[in-house]
Amino acid sequence: MTTLVQVRVEKELKDKADKLFNELGLDTTTAIRIFLKSAINNQGLPFKVQTKTQKEAQAFYSPENIAMLKKSYAEIKQGKAVEKELINEKDVL
Repeated sequence: MTTLVQVRVEKELKDKADKLFNELGLDTTTAIRIFLKSAINNQGLPFKVQTKTQKEAQAFYSPENIAMLKKSYAEIKQGKAVEKELINEKDVL
């Protein structure tokens, strides 16, 4: 037994989704069914939902960035750092 689920989305969003799922060998209905089953299996969304701030914090504390910060700190302690004054915000970028 099946039931009908209707969702309203922008035409452009549906067209892009249809194209993507077609390239994956699926139709949009099957992709939505996969999403629902995965959500049930995970007892939550099948992907991580987070704010941009959380993403930025995770990037800052990534193993690669921590290693770079430790290396920079060690160089500062060894006197290998060069002091510079920032003239304007563009110099930071």
